[in-house]
Amino acid sequence: MPELSPLISSVEGVDHIAYATRDAKKTAKVFQVLGYEIIIDGQLVKSLNIFATKLQNSKGDVIELVEPTGMARSPVDGLLLDKECCLYHVCHRVMDFDISLERLRAAGALLVTQPFESHLFNGYRHVHVYHPMVGVLELFSTMKKGEVK
Repeated sequence: MPELSPLISSVEGVDHIAYATRDAKKTAKVFQVLGYEIIIDGQLVKSLNIFATKLQNSKGDVIELVEPTGMARSPVDGLLLDKECCLYHVCHRVMDFDISLERLRAAGALLVTQPFESHLFNGYRHVHVYHPMVGVLELFSTMKKGEVK
């Protein structure tokens, strides 16, 4: 397992930009031209039927590539019906996960997933929501479940 601490930040803001892709290796090559380095290479996430790849540049910007395994349905199948790759979501790190989620829901966001523990980073919570004005957003808690500010 690679060292993941460079991918975890306690600062609020954009955590990563995610792309759904049919071929993560080909998509990664495009980002490598822009100075990104592969940090996680095609890690299987069985519960979602995807391979997850994370790339990072020297500034700390993170790109996530989500490739369906083809073995069973995945969350990105519908996005890739007629294309090789597309923007999937933007993930935002938030200090207060529950309050941020509550505020988004009050602003009209709908749950796409129930809050869940990260498949790559043990103890950190995530949720995906959809808002008609911005599309799919992911929230990522800057603290592990149970940690106090």
